[in-house]
Amino acid sequence: MMKSGMEQQSQRVIVGMSGGVDSSVTAFLLKEQGYEVEGVSFILYEARMRNVLSGCCSLSAIDDARRTAEHLGIPHRALDLRNEFTEKVIEPFIDAYSRGFTPNPCILCNRYIKFPYLLKAADESGGGFIATGHYARVERGEKTEVRSQSTEKVFLEKGVDPRKDQSYVLAMISRQCLDRLVLPLGGMSKDQVRQIARELSLPSATRPESQEICFVENNYTAFLEGLTGDSAGPVIHAGTGTVLGRHGGIHLFTIGQRKRLGVSSPEPLFVISLDPSQNAVYVGPREMA
Repeated sequence: MMKSGMEQQSQRVIVGMSGGVDSSVTAFLLKEQGYEVEGVSFILYEARMRNVLSGCCSLSAIDDARRTAEHLGIPHRALDLRNEFTEKVIEPFIDAYSRGFTPNPCILCNRYIKFPYLLKAADESGGGFIATGHYARVERGEKTEVRSQSTEKVFLEKGVDPRKDQSYVLAMISRQCLDRLVLPLGGMSKDQVRQIARELSLPSATRPESQEICFVENNYTAFLEGLTGDSAGPVIHAGTGTVLGRHGGIHLFTIGQRKRLGVSSPEPLFVISLDPSQNAVYVGPREMA
C-alpha cells in the first residue's frame, strides 16, 4: 500500500468494522503495518429491528466486531446512528421506490453515513486515516503546489479482483473522505482474505456474506408495503389506454420488466413506464419499450 505524507502527521486509523471478514482482516493488516488502529461499528436502523447473522450491521455483527477487536488487541466502540440512518438512507429509499426508481441504499449509506461518521470519529480521536474492507484501491500521485499549498493527487481505482471490485459503491464519497482513506484489500482476492481470517482464527472467519439490504430481511417489497400501506393501482396498456388489471405497488416493477406483471395478454408485454402521480404501471409490446 502506498503511504502518503499525511502519515507524518498521524499514524492513527479508524477502521469501520461491520463484524464481517473483510473489515476484520482490514484491521489486522493495518495493525501489522504499524498503524494505531481503532475499530468503530455503527448501530443502524435494522439493529433495533432484528438480530440476524447475515446483516452487515446487525446486533450479532456488532458483537462479532467487538470480539474481533479484543482478539486483535485494539480498542472498539459502537456509535448509535439510527436517527441519521433513517433520515439519510431509509426515507430516501422509500421515496425513490414510491416514485418508480430503483435506489441503491448502500451508496447512500456510504456517502452520508459510513464515511462521514468515520471521518468524524477520526477527528474526535485526534486525526489520522479512515479505513474499510472494500475491495477498491486509493492511489496517491505526485504532489503539486497550489497557492503555496502542497496538494496530493488522489484517485479511486478498481480492486484487482474483478469478481469483488467495489469501487462503484465508493464513487460518490467526498474528496475529503477519499484524501484520508486507506483500503488494504484492494490488491487482494476474497480467497486470500478468508485464508488470513482462518489462520488468525478470527470470529468472522466463517461468517456468511451479507447479501440483502441491511435493513430489510429477505423481502424488500414486504418491508416497503409495511411502511407505505396499500399502494395498489392500475396496470394500463400504453397503446390503447385499457386498464388490464391491478398491481400491488409500483415499487414492484422496473422499466423493461417482462415477467410477473399480474395481467394476461395474447402478446408478450413489458413495463413501458411508471407514473407515480397516478400510481399507474404502463405496459405494452416490445416495440414500445
